[in-house]
Amino acid sequence: TIANIEAGKQTPGQSTIQKIVDVFLISGLKFTATGVEHNQNEVSYLSGEGKFLHLLKDMVSAVEKSDTKEFVFLGWDDKRSSEDEIEIYKQLYQKGIVQKRITFQGNDLIHEFKNSEIRCIPKKYYDYDGVVTTYGGKISYYTVAKNGNPPNTLIINNTRIADNFKKIFDFIWDKSDPIPKSAKRIKY
Repeated sequence: TIANIEAGKQTPGQSTIQKIVDVFLISGLKFTATGVEHNQNEVSYLSGEGKFLHLLKDMVSAVEKSDTKEFVFLGWDDKRSSEDEIEIYKQLYQKGIVQKRITFQGNDLIHEFKNSEIRCIPKKYYDYDGVVTTYGGKISYYTVAKNGNPPNTLIINNTRIADNFKKIFDFIWDKSDPIPKSAKRIKY
């Protein structure tokens, strides 16, 4: 598609243009008056439906390039996962990437992979409308659509900030509980 656009054989639609812009933003690039440049401020912002899938694809790419083959989720709820998202989680599993996820006590549906670890925190501390992740030197915060506002994603590409959040995550992890044996588990 991009080659055809560059060659003048195809005129991109608004949806295609937005997808290209999203991929560039997640990759730390930005469009300027003079072309495409590396985003020096290391912060990207995406708004609209379907952006969480872009974020997951970025996770796969960033973690594959990283020395640490792990990503963590704070605010996980498998009931919200689409089939496309589950396919990406399967890719992570097949590539041996460790998934640490924190969900809420009482969550009754867990997608469990051999390389995933899942724990839970009390509901009063759980944010049903957001997911914080750290992966490959990045941290992201995703919020679901609510009250007429679209879903939003903020990505910070900064190893120091990501490492700091990972310490906070590890503290919460150490204080959280294992998933009860009574939870419905779908194993992969």
